[in-house]
Amino acid sequence: MRTTRQRTRRRSATFAAALAATTALTGCVERYLEIDSNPTGARVVINGQPQQVRVDGKLQDAVTPLVVPFDHYGTFRIDAWLPEQAATTQWVEVDTPWWQWFPLDLFAELLSPATHVDRRQVVLTFPAEPQPADAERAVLLERAAALRRETQ
Repeated sequence: MRTTRQRTRRRSATFAAALAATTALTGCVERYLEIDSNPTGARVVINGQPQQVRVDGKLQDAVTPLVVPFDHYGTFRIDAWLPEQAATTQWVEVDTPWWQWFPLDLFAELLSPATHVDRRQVVLTFPAEPQPADAERAVLLERAAALRRETQ
């Protein structure tokens, strides 16, 4: 006949094994922003943080197209620039999907055995014309020189 102590140990071991199995089977949610630009090759800053990648052990500025993981939904400010082109800023609203609303998010984050992947695509478009035009720049430099002469 088993003692109370043996039964308690057995129940505790069974509970611990069930808890470990449940934890091992739980999924999670992975969130990604897929950022591209037209034309490609733009350097990107998200919410004031430059995006960098490691190449051959060195950090380099990331260029589009790139995939950036994120933790929270909301509004992102994405600044991008290309050499010899005007920079562009885009505010991107990333709405929370229905399966991330409370209390459904508890199931998706903690209890679901599957990994949920949420990918959002953003395409940045640059202005067609470079700024400022050469003729405008020449006029501006001439006006600056004239003002400099007047103040002397």
